[in-house]
Amino acid sequence: MGVGYNARMLSISAEFWKHIPPSEPFRVLLGEMRDKLYNTRERTRQLLANGRSDIPVDDTFTDASQVIVNLKSSGTVALLLQIMVSRWL
Repeated sequence: MGVGYNARMLSISAEFWKHIPPSEPFRVLLGEMRDKLYNTRERTRQLLANGRSDIPVDDTFTDASQVIVNLKSSGTVALLLQIMVSRWL
């Protein structure tokens, strides 16, 4: 993979982590999930590398079903569908 690929990935990564404006509620909800998924990955990496982690388990997903429950309980799925439908009409 060349230098161009790495530069592009850094650009995408910066866009991924930038501040989410409150005027975009669907991105706010998904941003919360993004953070929890990131914490899950980092906690797992720390546990595998060191046998311990400084990331609280409450800030992570511990079961795949928690992702679905989180989507349903936050109304994310319904909100995303509303946004998609409103853009199509």
